[in-house]
This record gives sequence, C-alpha cells and structure tokens, in this order.
Amino acid sequence: MRKAAQDELDWINKRYDEVGFVHSNYDNELIGVAHFDGKRSGIGRLVRISDSIAELGGIYVFPQYEGRGIAYGIVGFLLNNAKAYHQTFCIPFGNLGHFYGRYGFKLFDDLARVPEKIKEKYLWCGQTYQKETLLMVKEW
Repeated sequence: MRKAAQDELDWINKRYDEVGFVHSNYDNELIGVAHFDGKRSGIGRLVRISDSIAELGGIYVFPQYEGRGIAYGIVGFLLNNAKAYHQTFCIPFGNLGHFYGRYGFKLFDDLARVPEKIKEKYLWCGQTYQKETLLMVKEW
C-alpha cells in the first residue's frame, strides 16, 4: 500500500468510472493504491469532511485481484491515517456491512446528525446504485 501520487489522479478517476463511483479530488483526500505482484490492484480514499470528520470510500479492488485480501489492506491503510478524526463515515453496499463491522464501523441511522456532505452522498448512492447502501460510522 502507498499513497497515490497526484499525477495518478486521471488513472484513478478512470478506474472509478468503471464502477460508477464519484471521482476523487487530490486536494482533500488521501488516496491509497494497493499493489499485488508489483501491479496496481486496487484503490481507496479517505476524504476530509472537516477537522474532526472524514469519509472512507471508493474502495475498489480490480476484478482480476478479488479474493486476495486486498480490500483489507486498503481499508487498514486508510484507517491508520484516519485516527486524527473523531468520526469516520462510510457508505458501503449492503452486503459489505459485516466487512466494515470488523473495523469497528456501526450502522448510523440518524440523518439529522450526519454532516450535510455525507448525507448528500448517502442519498445520491441510494438513488444511483441498484444495490442497497448503508450508512456506517467509526468513532475514535
């Protein structure tokens, strides 16, 4: 795992286009790039929402590398860099709730207490994807 270089942003966003994810913005995100056998195998990001809140997202393991534990490496790398935040939200697909639960994420259903930027993305995900999406938070 390593931090993405700024000149990789076009490549990163092209990969996100493959799965219909929101594009990354290098200015307020830590983007991680996973490697397997010397090749880029997945990406993920930690988005700064405020001084105390972040969003973990964009976890994408490329199809040819699925089932090799790469998602664990991506999430672990990003969470190691999230400890400065009081809360870290994520909006995973419903079938991934258990996966994120292993990292201490819990379901969060009080939209009145969700930062507006997270709420907007959660609602957008619910309208955009056919799969169920969850709203989860990890508090440090």
